[in-house]
Amino acid sequence: MDTLPVKFKLSAKLASTSKGITGYLMLDDEIIDKYTFTESGNWEKEFVFEFTEGQHVIGFTVNNKSHIDTIVDADNHIIDDTLITFEHLEIDEIEITELFEREARFFDTANNPRHNVMKNIGFNGHYSFEFATPFYEWLLTKV
Repeated sequence: MDTLPVKFKLSAKLASTSKGITGYLMLDDEIIDKYTFTESGNWEKEFVFEFTEGQHVIGFTVNNKSHIDTIVDADNHIIDDTLITFEHLEIDEIEITELFEREARFFDTANNPRHNVMKNIGFNGHYSFEFATPFYEWLLTKV
C-alpha cells in the first residue's frame, strides 16, 4: 500500500506552578516522543511521518498532574494553574490551530469523554485529534 508523507509542526507553552507535567506525544497509538515540562516556557516539535491513506490520530497524554498543581483561594477560585496551551499546529504547512481547538477531544484517565474544545491541557488523560490522508482532501471537508 502506498504511503503519503505528512509534516507536523506544533508549539505549546507551559504555565507552571509545579514540578512539571509529563506525558507522551502519539501518532496512531505509537509513542513518538516523551516529554517533561519542568518550568514555564515554550515547547516546539517538527516531524514528518509516512501514512497510509485513511483516518489517523495525533494524541497527547498527560499523566502526573495533581491537586498541588492548582492554586486556589479561600473561596476555591483558581488563582494559578499548571497548563499546557497549544499555540500553533500545522499539518503540511497549513495552519490548523483553530480547527484543532474545535475538533480535538479529551478523555480522562477512566476514558470518559469530558470536553470537546481544546486550547489548554490541564487534566490528566488523553487528548486526541483525528485527521485523514490525503490531508488536503480531508481539510476541504472541514472548511
